[in-house]
Order: sequence, then structure tokens, then C-alpha cells
Amino acid sequence: MGKLTINVDRSADGLVALRLKGLFEGLDAIEAAPLLEKHLELARGALAVVLSEIEYIDSAAVGVLIELARKAAAKGLRMRVVDAQPAVRKVLEVTKVDRIFPVE
Repeated sequence: MGKLTINVDRSADGLVALRLKGLFEGLDAIEAAPLLEKHLELARGALAVVLSEIEYIDSAAVGVLIELARKAAAKGLRMRVVDAQPAVRKVLEVTKVDRIFPVE
């Protein structure tokens, strides 16, 4: 995998799915934050962050997810992380961010 890419799917009912691929760490994660946040405007009701193609995340990425969840909640949106790889899920559980947003 390489540099982080973000693909956006939007359903007719307003669900926005942000599909991340590549390395979700360090400076790439921090630089991705404004791009992820801009898609909050498209969502109505729910936001899914799909991590099926992310094999590793670090503390910078965890911080980006926490901030995205906070901003989503401020807009009345429910954010959840879906399809996380086992290693990524473990990081999210160990850091207890699964108490802030669902990790499915």
C-alpha cells in the first residue's frame, strides 16, 4: 500500500461512506483530516469510515478519527468505523475510542 487515498460513496438516503486506502499514519493522517471533514457537509444522519484497506493506524490517525467523530456529532451525525482489519480494530479497542464511536 502507499499514500492514503479517500474515496467517497454517497447513498440516496444521505449516508456518506469514506473509504480509506493506503497508509493512515503520521503526516498523511493529519493532512487527510480537512479532506475527511469536508465530506461531513454531504452527510445526512450517518457517516461511515471504511477501513477495510487500512492495515495499520497510528496515534495521529486515531486523533483524526476522534476529531472527525466530534465534528460529526456537532452536526448531528452518527459516525462509525466499519470493516476494520483485525490489527486496526485492536488499536481502536486498546485506545478505547470504540467508546466514542462504534467500531463494526
